Amino acid sequence: MTATDAIAMDLAVCAMLDIEPVGIPVLKQAKIRGLWPADIQYPLLTPSQVRYTGFAMPSTAGYLLTGKKKPVRVPVPQLNCVACGDCEKVCPVAAVSIPGAIAVVDYGKCIRCYCCHEVCPYKAISLEKR
Repeated sequence: MTATDAIAMDLAVCAMLDIEPVGIPVLKQAKIRGLWPADIQYPLLTPSQVRYTGFAMPSTAGYLLTGKKKPVRVPVPQLNCVACGDCEKVCPVAAVSIPGAIAVVDYGKCIRCYCCHEVCPYKAISLEKR
């Protein structure tokens, strides 16, 4: 999965749940960085065909929208990291870098969006309590 694929999935979910994408800080940064896909091809149904009404944002997502009370879990690169760079590309705040053979997370920059964890094809970024 590429960074653009991950963002396309988030945009589709926003459309399904009737959430304004630029109201989500991670997606706003993705748009600013030019990571939004020009066109999204849906394999089966479009978001409007599977629209869900009555969605309430979970309390764990509150930090991404309000900036208050950071989540307790942080992304931690594991030894099975192959330094493919997918996590570095998708990070909306450039908190992930690959200076050597394994990804490194700058926790001072990390906004706990977990995009790096979601896109890692090797499952090499775990989410651990601080």
